[in-house]
Amino acid sequence: MHGGESGFFPVWRHPEIGFRALDVDTGSLVGPVSLPGGVSLFRVLGKRSLSSETGISYDSLKTLAKEQLLS
Repeated sequence: MHGGESGFFPVWRHPEIGFRALDVDTGSLVGPVSLPGGVSLFRVLGKRSLSSETGISYDSLKTLAKEQLLS
């Protein structure tokens, strides 16, 4: 994190905030979100999508992240 900005990250790395960020428009304020280390309030500054390159849909990504969290 640099000056409060997390930069781009794969959704599966931080699913608690990553999926919330995907669900809203760029520029939206999101939160509060309860996290193990506290609470987060963030603004979505931008998004990058690799799904067109990898062929993974948003729903498939959510399913994979859920499976990973449950294992």
